[in-house]
Amino acid sequence: MRKHYVLKNKKRFYITIITLTIIMSSFLFASSVYGYDVKQFDTVTVEKGDTLWTIAQKYNNSGDIRKLIFEIKKANKLESSIIYAGDELLVPKM
Repeated sequence: MRKHYVLKNKKRFYITIITLTIIMSSFLFASSVYGYDVKQFDTVTVEKGDTLWTIAQKYNNSGDIRKLIFEIKKANKLESSIIYAGDELLVPKM
């Protein structure tokens, strides 16, 4: 035998749903506003003779160039390290 639920107070039910929705959306909004997982990028145009290593050396502030190269490849969805003159790359600010 199945139990049927009946809303005794629809107003309270709707207020509860709205309150929960506001609370959940505020957590999602706060995570994007206060810098969680939000990165800033510089746009670099690749010149003849540039490599990911030389570009990473120019923009490296953290110390590990290999990590910055990995981040550049990830930001630009590169599968290999081959880049061409005229390409525009996003370089994460670190």
